[in-house]
Amino acid sequence: MLINKRTFKETLSKQLVDAGPLPSSHVLLMIASIIKELLSDKAASALDFKQKQVYYFSMEFLPGRFIETNLLNLDLLDSCKEILCSNQYDPDLIFQSELDAALGNGGLGRLAACFLDSLAALNFVGHGMGLRYQYGLFEQKISEQKQVELPDQWFNGSGYVWEKVQADKALIVHFGGAIQSSVQNNRLTFHVNDAEEVKAIPYTIPIFGYQNEQVNQLTVWKAETMPASPHVEFEAYAKGKRKAEEITEFLYPDDSHYDGKVLRLRQQYFLVSAGLQSILSSFLHSEGVIENLAKKLAIQINDTHPSPHYSRVYEIID
Repeated sequence: MLINKRTFKETLSKQLVDAGPLPSSHVLLMIASIIKELLSDKAASALDFKQKQVYYFSMEFLPGRFIETNLLNLDLLDSCKEILCSNQYDPDLIFQSELDAALGNGGLGRLAACFLDSLAALNFVGHGMGLRYQYGLFEQKISEQKQVELPDQWFNGSGYVWEKVQADKALIVHFGGAIQSSVQNNRLTFHVNDAEEVKAIPYTIPIFGYQNEQVNQLTVWKAETMPASPHVEFEAYAKGKRKAEEITEFLYPDDSHYDGKVLRLRQQYFLVSAGLQSILSSFLHSEGVIENLAKKLAIQINDTHPSPHYSRVYEIID
């Protein structure tokens, strides 16, 4: 198996004893951190192109709580419960303290999450590409016999327990601008000038196969503004910051008006551009030439939302 049971039990037991009494959420974070640390090398090696890679683009993923699923897939569920009980913790309370990853809100997201689970369970190298929404779900309450929708804060200041931020792999996504053509080395090339630049920061979440050796990844992208230029006035910078960060603020923003339609299109293009830049950069770093692309890479999209990738892939390759 991927993780030796004895190693896991000894590590978890020692950390629990050393830490003393902890809230359920802190114990959950401890378990997740141990698993991620023990499998860090395996997760990184899953992204090479020694065998064909499949990437699944979806505007939403709805995986639910990972803790019990991951422990079951790693064949560590009973071992974990044993250690928790021996240290006076209720496993159910620990597991229930995990917040759902609010990366989707319906059947499309559940389909995408199940697809990733199936790929890993069947030993296929298949990864997900999505957006890291600040508010992907909403908290429902009933007030005066009416439904009230409140923001659902699914991660705290230190992030989500299963994710790992990859700040060193951030990319730039360009919006708008003017296209200029030129001839270089007898080849017609195109350049985009004066484009709006938005930083795309990847967060990775491991997807474990059911009691096998497969570790895939779900990568979700967060939109952030670029560093302020000394020549830009504060009001203009604040407006640009808001415009950039709203890309990954809400899943499915209201598109009953023009601005909402534009925002949804910006979300789709942001996902496609960041995802494809990342994939093709990794491919060229591994393979060196583009000719083997069809043999080593397949891209699948969930519904029509990520459809801009068809034109974007040619643009990046060109």
